[in-house]
Amino acid sequence: MSEPQLQRRSEKEIFFEMIEKATPQERADYLDMACGNDLLLRRRVEDLLAKHFQQDGFMQEPAVEGAGAATTFVPLAEGSGTIIDRYKLLEKLGEGGFGAVYVAEQKEPVRRRLALKIIKLGMDTQQVVARFEAERQALALMDHPNIAKVLDAGATETGRPYFVMELVRGVPITQYCDDNNLPAHKRVELFITVCQAIQHAHQKGIIHRDIKPSNILVTLHDGVPVPKVIDFGIAKATQGDLTDKTIYTQFQQFIGTPAYISPEQAEMSGLDVDTRSDIYSLGVLLYELLIGRTPLDARELLGSGLDEMRRTIREREPLRPSARLRMFPPEELTTTARRRSAEAPKLIKALRGDLDWIVMKCLEKDRTRRYDSANALADDLGRFLRDEPVVARPPSTLYLFKKLVRRNKRVAIAAGTVALALMLALAVATLAFLRERDARLKQQAAEEAKQAETVRADAIKEFMEKLLKNTAPELLLQGHQRPVRDLLKEADQFARALSNAPAAEFHVRGLMAMLYLDDNSSLLDAEACYQQVKRTNELLPRVPDDQLPAPRDVLRVGATRAALWSGRVDEALAELAALKDEFRRRSPPELRLVAWCLAVEGHWRVWKGEPAVAEAQLTEALRLVANDTADQHVLLLSYFVRCQLAQALTDRGAWAEAEKVAREGLSLPVKVTPDLAYLHYLMLVEITDALCSQTRFAEAESVLQKHKRELAAKDCPPRILLALEKEFAKVLARSGRASEALPILMSVATNALGTASDCADAACVAIGSGDLARYRQLCALGLARFAAGAEGINALALTDMLLAAPQDAVVTQVAGDLVKRVEQARDFSKEWGAGTREWLEFRQGRLAGAAALWPKACELPMPASPIIARISKSDYRRPLIAFRSALALAQLGRADEARRAYADGIKHHGLSPTPKKLRDLGGVYPRWYLAEAHRREAEQALKAKGIAVP
Repeated sequence: MSEPQLQRRSEKEIFFEMIEKATPQERADYLDMACGNDLLLRRRVEDLLAKHFQQDGFMQEPAVEGAGAATTFVPLAEGSGTIIDRYKLLEKLGEGGFGAVYVAEQKEPVRRRLALKIIKLGMDTQQVVARFEAERQALALMDHPNIAKVLDAGATETGRPYFVMELVRGVPITQYCDDNNLPAHKRVELFITVCQAIQHAHQKGIIHRDIKPSNILVTLHDGVPVPKVIDFGIAKATQGDLTDKTIYTQFQQFIGTPAYISPEQAEMSGLDVDTRSDIYSLGVLLYELLIGRTPLDARELLGSGLDEMRRTIREREPLRPSARLRMFPPEELTTTARRRSAEAPKLIKALRGDLDWIVMKCLEKDRTRRYDSANALADDLGRFLRDEPVVARPPSTLYLFKKLVRRNKRVAIAAGTVALALMLALAVATLAFLRERDARLKQQAAEEAKQAETVRADAIKEFMEKLLKNTAPELLLQGHQRPVRDLLKEADQFARALSNAPAAEFHVRGLMAMLYLDDNSSLLDAEACYQQVKRTNELLPRVPDDQLPAPRDVLRVGATRAALWSGRVDEALAELAALKDEFRRRSPPELRLVAWCLAVEGHWRVWKGEPAVAEAQLTEALRLVANDTADQHVLLLSYFVRCQLAQALTDRGAWAEAEKVAREGLSLPVKVTPDLAYLHYLMLVEITDALCSQTRFAEAESVLQKHKRELAAKDCPPRILLALEKEFAKVLARSGRASEALPILMSVATNALGTASDCADAACVAIGSGDLARYRQLCALGLARFAAGAEGINALALTDMLLAAPQDAVVTQVAGDLVKRVEQARDFSKEWGAGTREWLEFRQGRLAGAAALWPKACELPMPASPIIARISKSDYRRPLIAFRSALALAQLGRADEARRAYADGIKHHGLSPTPKKLRDLGGVYPRWYLAEAHRREAEQALKAKGIAVP
């Protein structure tokens, strides 16, 4: 990388590159080259490094006990003549990222020369020791003529591990092939041997993860080239830990050589890396053996920065080897062909076809489309060498015929002569037959084209359904909102391709609309949902009834919901009124559909903050379906109406009535179907909310425990059971029993199905109740699992979590990135997070913004979005802002204002509940605990400045 390129990089990119350097001297050299004469840039990078390596930052405290312990060692300067156990070091062969390799002489029990590998000076941290021992254990498990054998292992007097293996004197496989001008088929034969060695490692449960030319050395045994696979230094066991010191890869740690690693290695998202990752690397190696270059240019990758490098590896599709070769400059093309003992046109022809297919199958971004094993790759290359059909290439009839002819040339010539005679004899008859068939084919052409379009549309529909119903929800569950938005943009393009298949397009766009605004989704993009629903309305007349996911009139009512939530209120209310009038005028009246209209409008008015109007509409909807046949559609409608009606009653303080409405509509758990499970959970939430509002916490706990037991016995979906577990913890936290709630909230947050909101809620309860250790663990979890892809409400939740206590510069910078995503979000988080940027600036040392917030607190507008208008009535924005301002004002020395702000916060925050004096902290209890954390911090600041605490 050139110096100008380095100087254009940001301090964060330079910082992440430097912490990967092994020694202080290497870091100092890199800093000089990266910053040049830019003293300001150098100072910022040095500040980041100082923060990173200081010992009192909470991010250096591991979330898992023992993960951060450092290995203490006494440096030892190895060199020629050094004795380690019964081995004498003769010369250094080389060194990698953490180990140095020496030629060593053993004198007993046999005299021989071997290779001894030991951790190099300054690199014996616990993590490096774990990787080193993993390599030692990996090699010890394997016994193959093409894998370097481990002969002995031990540790130096200072405790640094080493191992002894056979001495391999050879050159990288690419260099050997080029030096000896091996033709393409000889290179393939040599490569097959490498595949067999890697297959042996995979059978032993070992993934190499760093296959590249320098790790495959070729040596001569009796004049025969023998490749040896070495350096399992970052190998990964597929069947358990290699050693008891193996530790989890740190957040955003880049493992492997960029030009050779697979997309799943570059992802760094927690996706499990299996043996197919090595298949990708083998494909890169084969690509380089055939044309002398890797699919993705190594220099370009290293010069693009970490994020761009990862994106390139994951997304950029490489050219086929033959196509890449044709793009070479003439001089390089000639040199490449000469090193393969061929002329340029013949080399391109040799690669085009089977070898192209085999290489590109290895390089598939989707690992399920690669070869299943190294043996499968070797077998396909063997078929290529024997002129047999290869698995990687679609077996067309012409292709199979060509392969047959090549294997049986003499028989083919004889058969061709006979065939020619037969063809001449049949020519006249065939001509007559073809004329007759032409008419029939024209008649069938329209039907076949229509059938082909239907098959194509069904295939796209099935593919998109898997993505939108399985992949996208799983990504959202892990907090990856931005990748899902990209996926939905691509899905929209696929849907456009279905314009001639209205039923398929309708289905796909309906799934997209649900993802944008579904209760379980974290996107909450009402405008995007409306655009999809608008298109489905246009398609509705063209889709037959039997291909619709719900009755046509129900879909018409549902369309008004998207218009309401997107802000097109007048238009949607007018449409609902027209639909109600139409359904009442039918003979007989469609009362169920009228109830749907009332339910849609009542739901919107509940969240808009109009409980009285909503209560009247939802009560009428419930009356209309009271005597209807209790089929599944009516049951779902009844659940939905009762949930919203209970919310409206709770909003006006009629808690006993809300409890009664919800209990009357609650089915027995044994009758809950998968379609009803989520609504059943929401009904239980309404019951417990009403009970908590009446401080009947014990009854709320009993209801939740009883239903969870019975639903678990009926194989209820795990996500519903986890949600009920959190609801139970919520009851404990709302009643002030944080010490009992926190272990349950921690269990939910660390569950594989836990969300960013679960993590942030638990962290707020932890910091608010004074449990700093658990707060730090949850912050580390939130950064590792959710920060990279969070936006909108998830980004706001993580920001509140991270800024609940003072942090170091790196974490504060991450919080700053999250604040930007909140401000750019399409959901309601920007309105709900008023004052977040000023609080971030306070944590960064700029106090003025936070100090100015409290005087304006009374003037802050209530959120306009209907999604949070109801929540805002019990929101803790006022005490949060007051305590934050008191903290800032105290540090600025403005004592009177600080005291008044603190007193205002106490007024709206209230006292903590006690066993003798129960109090419900409300449904948004995490905000109360967050305000409590700020109150304690403000109180300490007032005392530190000598200001009397009100």
